[in-house]
Amino acid sequence: MKSTKITTVVALVLAAGAAGAAVVSGTGTINLYGTSYPVTQWRTLSDAGTTGFDPESLTFYNGTLYASADEGSSAGNGRLVSYIPGATGDLTASTFVTMGNNGGSRWGGEGLTVNTSGAGYGSFGPGGLKFVSVDSRGSNATGAVINFDDGGSPKPLSGITALPESDDVAWVGERNQFGLLLDVDGSIGWFNNALVATGTSTPTFEGAKGITVVSSAWVQRVFGFSALTTQAVVVVGKETNRLGIFDTQGNALGSVQSLLPVGVSFSEIEAVAIDELNDKIYLADEAALSIHVVSVPSPASLALLGLAFAGRRRSRK
Repeated sequence: MKSTKITTVVALVLAAGAAGAAVVSGTGTINLYGTSYPVTQWRTLSDAGTTGFDPESLTFYNGTLYASADEGSSAGNGRLVSYIPGATGDLTASTFVTMGNNGGSRWGGEGLTVNTSGAGYGSFGPGGLKFVSVDSRGSNATGAVINFDDGGSPKPLSGITALPESDDVAWVGERNQFGLLLDVDGSIGWFNNALVATGTSTPTFEGAKGITVVSSAWVQRVFGFSALTTQAVVVVGKETNRLGIFDTQGNALGSVQSLLPVGVSFSEIEAVAIDELNDKIYLADEAALSIHVVSVPSPASLALLGLAFAGRRRSRK
């Protein structure tokens, strides 16, 4: 009985690989919509068990941050990396699984999302987590479902389908649609819940590379923006590194922001994920082999911190 348990543990370890630990390589601040927030740069060099994991896609689901990269053996090597950052955005510990192949090629997901609706492409029931992913190569892209909770390794791909050249994908529950960031002009191409093009699109900005969806209530609480829709779309781009927020009909909420941190450097921001509960924005920086963690407490929280700091200073006098 004891040997059976040991064999099971070894199998689990092999199926979910232990990766090298990300390390903090810098801290600083970044200004978003007139407020300065702290940012921490985590180097992800060996987080996929390779020599240079350069994250190109992110999604945050159920307390876990997931990341993938190009398929090369010195990049992501067909692996999906998982972090449980907690309230502080700590990326010290990571694990990875190997994704299935698309024909003879490793999967190098440039886009990751979770269809939480329970219906359509990539949907799942309790205990059956799946990801919808986009792998873009050359002049076309491919969509696939990563069957994350299937036993063994690699995690098989299903629903492989041809797509237009795309840089990221997000499930937008309010529309019951997928939004794909189209490489041709950075617009959001809308696809139904079967991942079939609807023929409609929404402009964002040139060079847009990463997309995620948050509640409009979070956007209003943190940044003070009101929206007529229940969800908002956050888009980032590596051309001069920018971030924009839109409602699900494409109306801009505030201006597009240049990502110009102080104390750390951004190279090529490719993806974004948000933890609403802990007010964390995660930015994948492919060229810097890093994930930047921006802590964005609401204005009310910042005011309370300021009052507490002022009180400590008075008490020392």
